[in-house]
Amino acid sequence: MTEASVGQQVEDAKATAEAEAEKAANNVAGTAEQVKKVVVEKAGVAKEWAGDRAGVARDWALDQSDVIRDTVQTKPFISVGVSAASAFAAGLVLGVLLTRN
Repeated sequence: MTEASVGQQVEDAKATAEAEAEKAANNVAGTAEQVKKVVVEKAGVAKEWAGDRAGVARDWALDQSDVIRDTVQTKPFISVGVSAASAFAAGLVLGVLLTRN
């Protein structure tokens, strides 16, 4: 082998490596774009779900406050037990909502 042919082989290998690196970079960029789309979509779904659940929790809390108000007015001795049970239930629901992923 002559020095010229070795030099040509090195140049060919360099050109091939550059072309492959460019293809790989384009593949990585495409994959990153797909991942970004999926993450944005899932974040939107999660935000919507959290909003729905917040509305449900708010409605439940309003119902419970009406029940407690009625119980306190009609049966004041039972209200202490109901208040404790309602506080426990509210804490349980809040804990479940906060720990969900």
